[in-house]
Amino acid sequence: MITHLLDADWLIDAINGVESAYSVVERLVDRGEVATSVVVLGEVREGLLASGISPKRQQRFEALADAMEVIPIERGLVPWFADLRYRLRSTGRIIGDHDIWIAATALEYDLTLISRDRHFDRIPNLKLYS
Repeated sequence: MITHLLDADWLIDAINGVESAYSVVERLVDRGEVATSVVVLGEVREGLLASGISPKRQQRFEALADAMEVIPIERGLVPWFADLRYRLRSTGRIIGDHDIWIAATALEYDLTLISRDRHFDRIPNLKLYS
């Protein structure tokens, strides 16, 4: 059962072989407990293009992406996204739209978000991995 949603920073660290991230991600993947968002895959792929994709990093990216469920942006996320964006904007604490979609995904599916981005602390009721 999927219990966690993986953000780009952890996925990048896992691709780069950072042991602290790779071991957590690998364990969750092996247990079938982690998914990611199509938004995250797009962010990571862009980062790989910008930094130059080595065959090893491309292979790790594809292997991890294939091993996880990838949650698309779908209609059920729209109310979450709109509500979060409205609340954040009205309090002057807006974050990027990509991260709002990621948070909306975690909230819709009741998943714990694995991210080091502290701006996710602004999202009420969002469960964060620590």
